[in-house]
Amino acid sequence: MQTDVADQKVVVFRVGREEYAVSITAVKEVIPWIQPTPVPDAPAVVEGVVDLRGEVIPIIDMARLFRSARQHDDAGSRIIVMEVGGQQAGFVVDSVTEVHTVVPGSVAPPSPVLRITRGDAGAVVSGILKMGENRLVVLVDPVRILSAAQVA
Repeated sequence: MQTDVADQKVVVFRVGREEYAVSITAVKEVIPWIQPTPVPDAPAVVEGVVDLRGEVIPIIDMARLFRSARQHDDAGSRIIVMEVGGQQAGFVVDSVTEVHTVVPGSVAPPSPVLRITRGDAGAVVSGILKMGENRLVVLVDPVRILSAAQVA
C-alpha cells in the first residue's frame, strides 16, 4: 500500500499483541481456522495447505513470519485469504478486528531502522497507520509477505 493513498480500506488484524493491516484490495475473504495438512520440506512459516472450494492453497503462519507469539486459539483464529501475484495464499492471524478507511495524513512511511526484512524479499512493512491518539497499526505488503515466506 502506498503511504500517500487516502480513502482506501484496510483489513486490520492481530498477531499476538500487535495490530497489522493489509489493503482490502488483496483480500479475497476471511475464513475460520481450518487445520492445514502439513507438507514435507515446506518453509518453517508454512503451516501446510488447505482445500478451499477445490483449490489447494498454502497457509502461512504470520506469527512465525513476524517472530511473534501467536495466541493460537484455534477457535478465534482466522485465515485471511489473499490473491497475491496471481496466486492465492492463506495467512493465519489471531483475529481480524475491523475494516478501516484510511484518511489523508494518517499513514507515515516506515523508518528504515524499523524495516522487517527476510532475505531477498525486502521490507514487508509499507507504512505505519495512525488510528487514534495512541494506536499505531503496521501496514504490511502482501506480495512481500509471500516472498518473505518463501525464503524464510
